[in-house]
Amino acid sequence: MSIQIKPYRKIFLVVETTNHFGRNIVEGIAQYALERHWRLDFRQRGCFDPVHLETITSDVDGVISRTFDRRFAQKLMQLRVPVVELVGEYGAPQDVLIDETALSQMVINHFRERGIENFGAFSDVRAIWSVRRMNAFKELVSKAGFFYSEFIPSRHSGNFLLPNWTSKQERDTISWIIKLPKPCGILLCQDIQAKRFYECCLDAGARIPEDVAVVGNENDRWFCEALSPPLSSVEQNGVQFGMVAAQLLEQKMACPEKTFEPIYLPPSHVQVRQSSNITAIKDEDVREAIAYIREHLSQGVKPEDVVNHVNVSIRKLQREFKRLLGVTPQQFILNMQMTVAKQLLLDSRISLRAVSEAAGFNSVEYFTRVFTREIGCSPGRYREGKGREKI
Repeated sequence: MSIQIKPYRKIFLVVETTNHFGRNIVEGIAQYALERHWRLDFRQRGCFDPVHLETITSDVDGVISRTFDRRFAQKLMQLRVPVVELVGEYGAPQDVLIDETALSQMVINHFRERGIENFGAFSDVRAIWSVRRMNAFKELVSKAGFFYSEFIPSRHSGNFLLPNWTSKQERDTISWIIKLPKPCGILLCQDIQAKRFYECCLDAGARIPEDVAVVGNENDRWFCEALSPPLSSVEQNGVQFGMVAAQLLEQKMACPEKTFEPIYLPPSHVQVRQSSNITAIKDEDVREAIAYIREHLSQGVKPEDVVNHVNVSIRKLQREFKRLLGVTPQQFILNMQMTVAKQLLLDSRISLRAVSEAAGFNSVEYFTRVFTREIGCSPGRYREGKGREKI
């Protein structure tokens, strides 16, 4: 009697589908699965929906999970099939994670480019990823010598979606906002917190973005753009996240005895919307210079062009940029060029020539050399892998 060999691998997914990041993770896994002829088994689920181990059938070849269920996390570690874990709560392994230091630095750079020197972090969750995010943000801000304050309401609602805030939570948040030095750049640990936070800012008499510039996480477009003002947010690139997770699972299935180190993936960019679109620099010359650079970036603006427009000496402009922003005018221009290029490279429909022109380069070849030098990989590789070496 011949042995029947299963013509496909069956992969069980425990990934929430109620938010932008989770859906994008599933999309990335699905793209990889299509190439490998995997069969995916998953359910529509929220972050905190219970998961029963019995739903994982005996013929499963591997599991990819974002575990927020304590009991399931404990049982997950007892499975005899390869598992890739994307959060690492409750003692579960940590396999593929957001690089919280890279995320925090990206947000800090975003605020610093706008002249902000006061920073705050806001979270209503005590999940391990939220703690990692706030700690990384605090460490980088403190190391740079800027003001920092963080806030977690005294009573945890027990739900990421914040449906049951108490009046005390709201009062505490309003009090915290009132005491912040203005203008202040606030990092929200996730987009869904923004609606409540906006309401507290309104009650505190704090304008967004003039007094409080706000950046969220996950870049859930429909939600961000439904707010007033629309919310700037970090695009965490869930599709790539999912593809890397699937790639790691394939390696684990091929080498089940091998130990793999955690993989930390950087976010791709801050999607700038009105909630953080502010220039909080008191020096009028520097403020005018930044506005000119933004307006003329695609034209290949140079420091001497800025000097002529602002009508100050190059020495004064360099001194004030360095004092207020920590970079020279040339480096500021280059940073903005790289930011624009990285955002445009995420859209595969835009040609490399169009990207280089929008970023202010007069040739694709020169743009490629500069981008590779500054980012550490070619524009093409960044577009394919978002700047990360394949595992």
